[in-house]
Amino acid sequence: MKLRIVALLGAIAAAAALSSPAFAGSLDGQIFTGQMTPKGETKGDPDDFEFKDGKFHSTACDKYGFDSSAYTATESGKSVLFAATTHSGESTITWKGEAAGGRVSGTAVLSEKGKTTEYVFAGDLKK
Repeated sequence: MKLRIVALLGAIAAAAALSSPAFAGSLDGQIFTGQMTPKGETKGDPDDFEFKDGKFHSTACDKYGFDSSAYTATESGKSVLFAATTHSGESTITWKGEAAGGRVSGTAVLSEKGKTTEYVFAGDLKK
């Protein structure tokens, strides 16, 4: 009976670890330095894209009150695909990106007051 309980507890712990955002990919603890640019433009804002404790954070969005938010990550070959949604009041930014070879890139869609604005972002792993 004790062996069954120990096995059951081990299985529960393993399932919890596999479903936690920090385990969801290999991005936690990484910071990418780059920029966020309105789609179709060439000049953007400097930005750091941070992955810490299962949360994603964009430093360029701090001045607009956007929070850190849980992210999901899926390994796909040599890449990690990730997604997150950050919030500031009634505004949201939906992030979708890919990290591979020390570089991150993707899109961010800002939704506010019934309209959307699309951005692209890219950065290199901070060493």
